[in-house]
Amino acid sequence: MLLGVGVGLEARAIGHTGARLKDWLGFLAIGSQGVMEWARYEFPGLRVTGEDEHGASFALQGTSFLATNPKRYAGHQIVAPSADPTDQCLDLVLIDGTSRSRLARFWVEAQLPGTRQLRVPGVSVARARRLRVEATNGKPILAHLNGDAVEQTPVAVEPWGPIQLLVP
Repeated sequence: MLLGVGVGLEARAIGHTGARLKDWLGFLAIGSQGVMEWARYEFPGLRVTGEDEHGASFALQGTSFLATNPKRYAGHQIVAPSADPTDQCLDLVLIDGTSRSRLARFWVEAQLPGTRQLRVPGVSVARARRLRVEATNGKPILAHLNGDAVEQTPVAVEPWGPIQLLVP
């Protein structure tokens, strides 16, 4: 992954937005689909396990999950203020709880300048060298990779090291 991997509401919005509509309207199409998915989101239980930035094992619980390399994700929003694509770690944002209002507040505030969305109750951040995301009930849940719904849980992620990009 270059940008991020997600499991939960964001992955469902991306996965349920048609390719033609996504090409035509971009983020507006995904955002509109996200509102529909939010209204029927069942808050699946997720378990995130792995090795933190110091090499210690961790286990976290939540209902929506995002891991990212850059600070800015999918546009101007700063999702993970500590993210550094050169540090061999992934920055995690985990949302826990079953409150539709808190989930909506997170995504609305993520569109605004700053990082207010990280102070929404139930939101936690962590850093990991490697991780695994799975549903607590064992059933597959849709996941996205770099903005395309191409996977489902369980998902394992580990940085491979720096990459070089050739930009004209």
